[in-house]
Amino acid sequence: MFSKVMSSNKQRFLLWVLILLAINLIFKTHGYSIHAWRHPLEIKEGGVLNIGPPRGIRGDDWIVNFTFWRMQERARAGTVNSLIGYGQDFSLSPFVFVKHWSSVFKPHLWGFGLNINLGMSWLWNFLSLGALLVIYFSFRVLLPNLGSSWICGFLAITFLFSNFFQFWSLVSVPSFVYAGIALLAFRGVFSNCFRHWATSSLLLVWTLGALGFVFYPPFQVPSIHLLLLGMALIAYSEFRKHPPQQFLFKLLIGVVTGLVAIAIFCLFLYEKQDVVRTMLSTVYPGRRETLGGGLSLIRIIQDSVFPFLVISDFSKLGGNICEAAGFLNFLPLLIFLNLAFRKKMPQPAGIVALVFTLYQLFIFGWWIFGIPSWLAKITGLNMVPSVRASGVLGVTNMVLLGTWFYSNQNDSLLNSVQRSWIKRGWLLFLVLIWIAIFCLSADFRGVPWPQKLASFILVTLVFFLGKKIIEGKLASFAKGFAALSVLLTFFFNPIVFGGGDSLMEAS
Repeated sequence: MFSKVMSSNKQRFLLWVLILLAINLIFKTHGYSIHAWRHPLEIKEGGVLNIGPPRGIRGDDWIVNFTFWRMQERARAGTVNSLIGYGQDFSLSPFVFVKHWSSVFKPHLWGFGLNINLGMSWLWNFLSLGALLVIYFSFRVLLPNLGSSWICGFLAITFLFSNFFQFWSLVSVPSFVYAGIALLAFRGVFSNCFRHWATSSLLLVWTLGALGFVFYPPFQVPSIHLLLLGMALIAYSEFRKHPPQQFLFKLLIGVVTGLVAIAIFCLFLYEKQDVVRTMLSTVYPGRRETLGGGLSLIRIIQDSVFPFLVISDFSKLGGNICEAAGFLNFLPLLIFLNLAFRKKMPQPAGIVALVFTLYQLFIFGWWIFGIPSWLAKITGLNMVPSVRASGVLGVTNMVLLGTWFYSNQNDSLLNSVQRSWIKRGWLLFLVLIWIAIFCLSADFRGVPWPQKLASFILVTLVFFLGKKIIEGKLASFAKGFAALSVLLTFFFNPIVFGGGDSLMEAS
């Protein structure tokens, strides 16, 4: 599947990632806030080495998952754990390992099959490095002429270190990783080499199953949307390159693999129908339903200027730093560029830009105005709180960046007058947004001036990054974007070495 993209540079990139994975597994390195769990219980530190403070806000980890992991360690990963409540069935949990055939489709949990230390390290690194590789190879496979191999690496780093992923301790990553691998596998199905398309077909069944077993619709549904859009675009591209009979045969293989994955998932639901029925009868997550709407325009635009990163009162932006997290999406610059100059773009960038821009606009409409009940049920968005859709906007943002730079690598789409006016418009937009948020908005008017100044500096950096987009300077943009993202999020999660033994000591 990757034979056409595995040049020496790409092999070196993959090798460095695998070396980093090996080192992290050897030292049991992860980013979970172990000490946030230990301190409230007033337990001795137990020699757990960590760099950086624990994040108490990550209660989903240290209150819920840590307890489940240590109880599962004691119960030897049984499907039903009698140590919790009246016997908790963990087969539907996306972050708890059980000795059940469905765990074949949960590779991010395999480390817990050995011990809790390796489990935490494998989970964290599978998600973080998996996201890195998925974005990297997606660019290299789907837009093969997009700059150098290392530029795509910088873009992948930017994606991984987005505040939406880091502030949520990567809990949203499994859906996006499995959807990305499935997209690459679907591309491989159209290979002319029997070995490649046969391997890709098996990989497609496995990753589609893995996507189904994530069992968290707020992240699953947007990931499935993106996967279906990507598959449709790949099918369209392959239709133009292959004879009709050959194309239909390969497309049929893709459809059959999807049906096999659905059959496997349905078999699991049938086996666990009592547990599923119980879950669906709960208020949350079973009966929760949303039609979108009600999200303020400022909440959407703030992702373009990072103001929340220097505000201590996150209740003004969603309740806490996790709820406020999003992606730097360069709104509305990327949407304008990809729509206004789409006809000048070479294919397949033009059609990709159109499809993903329209989808992004649909998500914005769902955010602000909401959608009818029937449409929410058809799309699955009735199971997705609108604020959780920040993740899908991050992915579409990376796609639109890719299509624009793919088309404008030699600064060929804009003349000097157009560039000048668009830069002025981008600057005016950012200044007006900053004024609207920090000077006119009643919620933010009282923010101390040092924080306002820090936010203004960040807005200035965003302007210069947008300027690089307009000028088509991919290399400098990718490096600057990656550096800014890493600087703002790298130190949020601690670097922890092990810690599983200290959890078990308190069992």
